[in-house]
Amino acid sequence: MPKYLKTNSTSKAGINYVRTIVESDNLIFQKIDQENDVGIDALIEVVKKERPTGNFIAAQIKSGKSYFDKKSNFCKFPIGGHRDYWSNYSLPVYGIVFINEFESAYWIDIKHYLKNRPTDTIISFEPNLVNVINQTTFITIYSSFDRRRAKYRL
Repeated sequence: MPKYLKTNSTSKAGINYVRTIVESDNLIFQKIDQENDVGIDALIEVVKKERPTGNFIAAQIKSGKSYFDKKSNFCKFPIGGHRDYWSNYSLPVYGIVFINEFESAYWIDIKHYLKNRPTDTIISFEPNLVNVINQTTFITIYSSFDRRRAKYRL
């Protein structure tokens, strides 16, 4: 008899949480199918005044108990063989950890993290009000992204 592992539902819960928030801001969420997922779970396109901008970020979304250490209050996920892939990815790459128990998610700029911690094997960060993702705060990621992108265009 085939099995449908609980981890499948847990993973989908994180993807769906992020998708709901992204789409509620009228941004475009493009999930990467699992057979094509090599370290990026979704591409998110910025939309301004109802027009797609062509500006994207990539998201690696993790969910479940194994990605949040309740005792130390840290989100964490392994880098594994993704270091070069994420570091050299042509788009900004954000890691998002969805904590099912709290129905909340937290983000980190993966490229920035890897640049500053070249020997780490695990990305770890504290979930707090600065990096919480919800319908009110998610747009701050894009505001920061747009400001940085504007600098490169000059």
